[in-house]
Amino acid sequence: MQYAKQAKSVRQDSRLSPISRILKFIAHCVALMLVASFMLLAIHFRPIPCARSNCLRDNLASSSIGAAIIPSLTSPAPKSPIADEADPHAPEAAAVLAPEFAADTCWSFHGSEAQLGILLPKPAFLTNVSIGHVPGVTVASAPRDLTVWGVVDGLENRQWFAQHSATLKKLRTKLPPKAYQPHARYPSVPLTSVHCDIRYGKPIQTFAVYPEVVEMGMDFGVVVVQLHSNWGWSHTYVCHIGVYGKWIQM
Repeated sequence: MQYAKQAKSVRQDSRLSPISRILKFIAHCVALMLVASFMLLAIHFRPIPCARSNCLRDNLASSSIGAAIIPSLTSPAPKSPIADEADPHAPEAAAVLAPEFAADTCWSFHGSEAQLGILLPKPAFLTNVSIGHVPGVTVASAPRDLTVWGVVDGLENRQWFAQHSATLKKLRTKLPPKAYQPHARYPSVPLTSVHCDIRYGKPIQTFAVYPEVVEMGMDFGVVVVQLHSNWGWSHTYVCHIGVYGKWIQM
């Protein structure tokens, strides 16, 4: 009986016209492509388990180990997403340094430009920075372009800064027009200037410090993050900022 059914199926397929066979083949190909696309999307949009990976555990700018916001290098104050006024209930900028992050603990401000000064627990040689935006918060409010600076302090670092003036001048040519020296009294080194694209489901994106800066061997205890733009909303949400590298031996 089973062989009879198979034979009948073969006879039916043999009676199909060439056009029908082509259409059937195309339908099979489309079905396979759709399945593959859904599998790729499932992998791509899978949340990063930051609590169980290095992206938060090794963060030198985490408040859990003593990092803190520098008010004089931080602006603007948190504002309500609805009214153009200060919001006393909005999370403070220190929320971005929390060891865990969520949509209700993001730092929000009107517009797309801001500056955030971070005091590390102690100076470190820096290699990477990261920025996070929680899935579920409006994508248009995610940071887009930003510049990260390291404030130069200490006699040895100032000497390194003077010796590498030509290299630093070249690095400044890579910066966007909106980037500016964050501190009036202390010189600063551009660590990196990046374009964040958090539209594709990656809660945290990590970027390398300029190789030229790493090769200088300078350590930094103060990092300044300048946000230049977002993805088009009236206000911006920043849910995480991380700094990575190696502590100096005191």
